[in-house]
Amino acid sequence: MSQQPSPPRTQPLQRLRSLDGLRGVAAIVVVAYHSLLISPTLSEIVVNNKAAEPGSFWDLLLHSPLRIFIAGNEAVIVFFVLSGLVLTLQVRRERDFNWGNYFPRRLVRLYLPMFASIVFAVIVTLLLHRDREASDSAWVQFYTYPDFDWKFAIQAADVFNGTPDFNSPLWSLRWEVLFSLLLPVFVLIASRGRKLAWAAIALAPLLVLLGYEYTVLPLVYLPAFIVGIALAKLFSLRDDSADAAELAQRSAPWWGHIVWLVVAVASLFLLILHWLLQPGIGQNTHVAFASSALIVIGAAGIVTVAARWTPAVRVLSLPPIHWLGRISFSLYLVHAPILIATANVAHELPWPVQTLIGVGISFGVAELFTRFVDVPSHRLSKKIGRTAPASATPATPPAN
Repeated sequence: MSQQPSPPRTQPLQRLRSLDGLRGVAAIVVVAYHSLLISPTLSEIVVNNKAAEPGSFWDLLLHSPLRIFIAGNEAVIVFFVLSGLVLTLQVRRERDFNWGNYFPRRLVRLYLPMFASIVFAVIVTLLLHRDREASDSAWVQFYTYPDFDWKFAIQAADVFNGTPDFNSPLWSLRWEVLFSLLLPVFVLIASRGRKLAWAAIALAPLLVLLGYEYTVLPLVYLPAFIVGIALAKLFSLRDDSADAAELAQRSAPWWGHIVWLVVAVASLFLLILHWLLQPGIGQNTHVAFASSALIVIGAAGIVTVAARWTPAVRVLSLPPIHWLGRISFSLYLVHAPILIATANVAHELPWPVQTLIGVGISFGVAELFTRFVDVPSHRLSKKIGRTAPASATPATPPAN
């Protein structure tokens, strides 16, 4: 007796808890980088392109493997790869994905927290006295607005044509929004097969290199999202409910762990290769661009390790790391105004103390922002999705 075919069912959300943990770690790296820019010495090096004294602490931090702990821009590329991966998995879990629901949900999910962070930055500016000469940090001075003008907030809210200086981390939202709008095209292309996914990963550094050489910013940043889409095509992930204990059942043999460790170290190396080469290449922009183009491969490797290597999954799934992942978006959005305000208000204190105070306040505000802004906006986006009109164009069915 033949079996009747089972009705199509929605696939579980393929997303690992460890990827949330990785997002939290990346957010911490961004905060660490910005918090150290309160240092007058480091800010002179970064903002005013002053050379670090050879052999000094700052030279070691900037141009040695220690750079990975403050690789802020590189951490944002990891964010982009994660976004491409997770959004694609959300599309592929449903055979008839509703694009009519997706667009309003995604835009609300991004824009509401962004607008709230701008309001927060306005409040900080209006309530706290800001004197551009109070702090000795060139970074703090650059982002200090002693005379508030509403145009700063309006320009920050315009992700495509505005300037995000009023809350500097908002620069990355431009690419998140653009990718979200282009996602249907990318998903359609990605449905063509695994070979195309491998080709996309291989071509990504070339696209980034062309973007640097010819100053085409979409080519610099969008390939990271495309790599995330390719990763979603190349390997399947378990459901959110999967934890490290489940994944431990498919632990690799000892030599497999060595391979994964090599992949992890190599990926971290590629993330900061351009910084390691910087002292020796001088003004050779071609070498600088070529090494910077490899960041996207390093980010892809880190995401793969976080999703597939059991020891990494275990660490990134620990409760404290998972908490960092939960507040990561909020922390990313609110930390810069807090650090700058702290440096201005507490300018008489040593800069390390300013940094510790600013980081501590950032964590507290990020937790509150998550509870009262990020989580409610997520819930609202789901409600809007349920009430949005149905799309006439279904997503491409998941590949076998």
